[in-house]
Amino acid sequence: MPTCKISQKLPVIKCMRQALGSDEECLCLLHSRQVNKDKIAFDTEIEKMLRRQAYDFRGVFFPSSISFSDIKFFKEANFSFAIFSDEVEFIKAKFLDVADFNMAKFSKKAHFFRATFFEKAFFYGAIFGDGADFSGVNFAQGANFGEAGFYGSTNFWQATEVSIKLEPILVDKKFTNCTFSDETYFSGCKIAGRISFDSIKPTIWVVDFRDIRFEPGAELQFLNSNLSLALFSGTDLRQVEFHNVNWYRRWYRNIVYEEVKIRINETAYIFYTIHKHIISMIKNVRIISEISGYLLRFAKDSKPSSYDYSRVEELYKNLKLNYEQAGDHKKSGDFHYGEMEMYRRSTPWRRGFLSWYNIYRWLSGYGEQPLLAFFWLLGFLFCLTALVQDSGIINQLGQSLGFWDTFIFILQKVTLQRPDWATPITFQGKMLSTLSVLLVPGQAALFLLALRNRLGKRH
Repeated sequence: MPTCKISQKLPVIKCMRQALGSDEECLCLLHSRQVNKDKIAFDTEIEKMLRRQAYDFRGVFFPSSISFSDIKFFKEANFSFAIFSDEVEFIKAKFLDVADFNMAKFSKKAHFFRATFFEKAFFYGAIFGDGADFSGVNFAQGANFGEAGFYGSTNFWQATEVSIKLEPILVDKKFTNCTFSDETYFSGCKIAGRISFDSIKPTIWVVDFRDIRFEPGAELQFLNSNLSLALFSGTDLRQVEFHNVNWYRRWYRNIVYEEVKIRINETAYIFYTIHKHIISMIKNVRIISEISGYLLRFAKDSKPSSYDYSRVEELYKNLKLNYEQAGDHKKSGDFHYGEMEMYRRSTPWRRGFLSWYNIYRWLSGYGEQPLLAFFWLLGFLFCLTALVQDSGIINQLGQSLGFWDTFIFILQKVTLQRPDWATPITFQGKMLSTLSVLLVPGQAALFLLALRNRLGKRH
């Protein structure tokens, strides 16, 4: 009988097992791609290999679900090029030597919950067709996921040391050109080395990096990626390097996705409040009642807490310091705006219509929007001019002044020149011309501050 010809498909694999007579490619029981191959004989062969501690599973085709849970791999476990056609479990498995999953294909969910990799773990080019669960995994020497593809929800929650050292070339702890097609969770991870995410696909990556912990000397890097839908609250982003990344963009500034979620929740809670006081009066209209009832289940408990605001405020503060240190004053200003906005929105009195924080926001965008401050400056000048002229103002000959003469008068007043060639003739005009000495120079100061913050150093 001929031997297995897997080497013709994968030259790196040599197999001397007997080929299956029913296999058109002349492959053995382990490597045959037949989904209906003898499952009992296949499982028996896998068990024999585990007992012999012969963990060479390169190119093996697993036709159905299989569990390696709680198994100790005492020697190198090599699953490179393996194909798992159904779910596979490595729950609480222990890899005492190198674990090699390079180019492996997981067609269904891959479960690595609380597995321990005592040596380096390789997942280079691996495909996770229906997501993976790496929550609670301990990568003691780090892992390489370069060129890996994640299709489906992937969870790295509380994984330990999701990083690797740069010593070997392939083990460079980089997620380079990886594809994450669904939500990805790294929340609660502990980073002990240097980990890099470079050119992540798709264009917008839905990912959770909340509450990341950094060991001494740890580094986290994001390159050439879109972080519009990334969550970072609870993570100290002062230690993170951002290069050529995109954030969620409002028409006038960059914001983090946590603020987007807070604004959505605020709007939902406003809907709930309106419904409670108004829409409930027409609940006899069945369709309105059904639609509003469905939305209320989401909106009732959606009101953000002070803790939610403080976490996003801290996130903005760290991002501001990060970009300020990098010399990017524009993004630093955007995140300073976000920091102030979260602080303002956290309590009802700061959100008040005439609170100092609201006034500061309207007049200059918290000192970060020079164009807004400049328009207000012009608005004060022209409005005060029009009001003073309308109230009545005359020159030394008793003649009424036109708009532009009044404008010159106001301009001289606000620059402390004390013009005596014109005089307002009503109490209202005198009050407005005096008020201009406070309003216009104050707004000019806000404009200069915003211009300095946007274009130059802050300290």
